[in-house]
Order: sequence, then C-alpha cells, then structure tokens
Amino acid sequence: MDSISHAVLNLVGGYVFLKGAELRFKVRYLIILLPLSMIMDLDHLLAYHRLAPFKQSLFGNLPSPLHNIFLVLVVCTALYAFLSLFYRQGRYAYTLALGIMMLGSLVLDMVGGMYGIPLFFPLSERLYQIPNWWRFFPVGHSYAVEPLGIALFAYFLMVGFSAALVRRFLLNENQR
Repeated sequence: MDSISHAVLNLVGGYVFLKGAELRFKVRYLIILLPLSMIMDLDHLLAYHRLAPFKQSLFGNLPSPLHNIFLVLVVCTALYAFLSLFYRQGRYAYTLALGIMMLGSLVLDMVGGMYGIPLFFPLSERLYQIPNWWRFFPVGHSYAVEPLGIALFAYFLMVGFSAALVRRFLLNENQR
C-alpha cells in the first residue's frame, strides 16, 4: 500500500482509538507520531534486496523484513521509555495509539500483493497475506467485498475492540 494511504488510515485509526478509549490527547502529537508509525516501510526505502550478502545473512529471503509484530513492540517500548523520562502525562495514551497505528500498517500491508509480510519474522519466516481470491458476493462483473474491505474491516474492528478494552479494563480514573 502506498504511503499516503498508510498515513491517512493510521491517523484516522489512532484518532478513533483515542476518542473511543476516552483518553485525553492533542491531535498535533498524534500527527508527530505519524512518521514513527510508518517506520516499517523503511525496508522499501533502503532497497536492501540489492545488497545480496547482507540480505542472506540477516534477513534471509524475505520481501519486507521490517513488517513484523516485534518491530511494533520495540518501537512502542522505546516511545514509552522516552515519554516516561521526559513527559509523565499521556505516555499510556500515545504509546497505545502508536501501537494501534503500526498494527494498522501491518494489516493493510497484508492485502493482496505477491508475497505477504513476515508477521512473526525473528521466530518464523512464514508470509501472511489476505489473498486476492478472498472475494465475496459477486455482483455483475465485480465483487461486493474485496480484500481491501476485509483489511479495513479487520483494522477498525481491532481499533474499536482495543478502545473498548482500554476504556473498560486497563485504565483507572486517575490515569485518564
């Protein structure tokens, strides 16, 4: 998926999550987190596939090695540590929002394509994707449900469920 689509959907997902979880936040800080939420697309910019010996030793034969769940955990942990050192207020909200935004990038990158993404890369090199043949309800010469629709549904279902979970169980009144 292209960068503009990632940016828009990540921003919307982070905003909907924070609003749904009833957390205090500033939109400008969410916009500052936006480039960080797309850090996994650096493997496209680095063109690592041209560096054959480096690729073979570190990443194996994976098409996009930074598209994995462990990078999400590392980046969110680093953000939480940074916010804990310098800013006490909002560290939970912005860390959770960044995690939701990065998971959105992973879900949207699983749509179509030829290869998929290595979701659990250090542990497994299996590639995951929402295949193009997952189409439902033929209507004329097209389909009513496409893989992108399935990915968007899965992403916003995850956003809504996470917001409800945070609102209900994880945050008590003095952390809001």
